[in-house]
Formats: sequence, structure tokens, C-alpha cells
Amino acid sequence: MKNQGAKVTLLAAASRGRRRLMEEIRNLRRRRNESELTRQRLLSTWVRPGTRVFDLGANVGELTEVFVRLGGEVVAVEPHPRCVTELRRRFHRSKNVSIVAAAASDEIGTAELHLGSITEVSTLSTRFRTAYQDQPGGVHWSEVVQVRTTTLDALIGRFGMPGFAKLDLEGHEPDALEGLSRPIPALSIEYNARLREESLRCIERLDAIAAPGRYRWNFSPYESYVLSLDSWLTGEAMRAWLSSLSPDLETGDVYGEYLP
Repeated sequence: MKNQGAKVTLLAAASRGRRRLMEEIRNLRRRRNESELTRQRLLSTWVRPGTRVFDLGANVGELTEVFVRLGGEVVAVEPHPRCVTELRRRFHRSKNVSIVAAAASDEIGTAELHLGSITEVSTLSTRFRTAYQDQPGGVHWSEVVQVRTTTLDALIGRFGMPGFAKLDLEGHEPDALEGLSRPIPALSIEYNARLREESLRCIERLDAIAAPGRYRWNFSPYESYVLSLDSWLTGEAMRAWLSSLSPDLETGDVYGEYLP
């Protein structure tokens, strides 16, 4: 009876965890205030049938699914244990998705992942947690787990050069780019007003890899999937433009294209 009671308790806890994860997925979808057509129109600029895509910070696969729908061959890189479980459940029949249970970083090894009150804000970045820890009614981090880390160079060595890479790593994007030594043809990098310096570092890093002027840049406000700039900017001009943004524009994505 004692063992049976423990089993029931474990099953109930697992069920609660599953329900919570599914609720997060539903909330994610409700927060998407742009049409699917608009999102696909922008991403199809770089993702076409057969394009290899690195989805770094895949979470539960919202964008992984979009990339697959566009015909991409997706490498979904995600360290959060619960998200990895969901990715495997969601894409276990897909021949176009490879799942890597690791965090993209500057070296291969292990690191501490701070699990957020919602999976989207789980992070390796101390600066990210510091930026949001005092927000009234905001997120919190109550658990730390050890996760594997890998590098972009290692991923390229294993899967090949992606045609497009998405980096959404909650402040850890510059560290991930430190693990890259060759230019990626196109990529998006999450922008966060509270961590503006991280975005500036990312652009600077990619300019250092490819040589100044070889990347051009644009910007899309938070999940609008509409580019804000009529003309693409150099890295130097983009850093100046981002530095001038109002903090009221909380988040968005910086898009970069490599010009061979």
C-alpha cells in the first residue's frame, strides 16, 4: 500500500507537470498576435524546401514547426529537460527535425541552467536574471539543473552549415556566437531592451567573423514579423540604430544577412 501510494503521488505530479506544460503551449499560441501568413512570409525569405535551419533555444517547438512547414531541415537545440521531452513527443515522427538536448554556448561541456517560472525565461545568463528579477509580478527562478553545452562550430561539424539560424537564448546569444568561427548566411537574434549590450555584442562578433560590411542588418519588433527598416544597415549603423531605440520597445528580433 505504501508503494502504491507513492506511485499514485508520482503519477499525479507527472500529470500536473504535463498539464502545466500544455497550458504553457496554449498560452504561447494565444500570445501570437500576428497572422501565420505574415510570419511565414518573412521567414520564407531564408527558409525554403531543403534549407538547413538551426533553431537555437527551440523551447517547445513553436518556430520549429513553422520551419518544417516551410520545408526546412531543422536542428532544434534546447537544454530545458521538459521542453526536450515535449520536442521529442511533438516531432518524433518527423524526418525533418533533429533534436539536440544541449545549450548553445562558447564551449563544449556543461553549465547551470536556471529554470524559470515559465520555460521561455529559463536561462544560462546571470545578466538576464538580474534584469528581470525585480519586476513586480514577474518571473522567478527556483531551480538549477546541469545541462550539456555545445557550440555552433560543433553543430556545423555534425549537421553542416545552416542556411538560417534563429538565436533566442535569453541573454546568452553573445556566448553562443563565441562558439562560431564562420559566417552563417542568415540569422535572427533576439533583441531585449534590458540587455541591449548583448545585441550590440552579437553584431560586433559577426562583423569580426565575416569582416565589417559583409553582414547587413534589419529589425522586427516583438513577433510582428515585419521588418522596420526600408534599407538594410551595416553593422556599425545597426549598432547605432539599436542604441537609439526607446526602452519602451522592449523586445524584437535583429535579422542579419551575410553578403559573400
